[in-house]
Amino acid sequence: MGRTKATETLTEYEPGRSLGYILQGDAGPFATARSRWSIATGLDGATEVTVEGHFLPKNWAARHLAWPLAKPMIVRLTRKVLDELAAHLAT
Repeated sequence: MGRTKATETLTEYEPGRSLGYILQGDAGPFATARSRWSIATGLDGATEVTVEGHFLPKNWAARHLAWPLAKPMIVRLTRKVLDELAAHLAT
């Protein structure tokens, strides 16, 4: 989200199952952002990762103007992180 200062606080941690955190401080157009990553075994035995994100916009403009731009960036970043994780686990 650019050069900002924020604090990430772990809100949930279950080894091998889930990780949750909240971002407080200047998170771009958002007052707060929180995320939860969870891992489960799929029907085919593969590992499935679910990523949930919740973003509270700072104001009306952030909700209606910034979010349409920020959402694709967040999706790309999340996919990149998952691809890097998959590559790391494959080695």
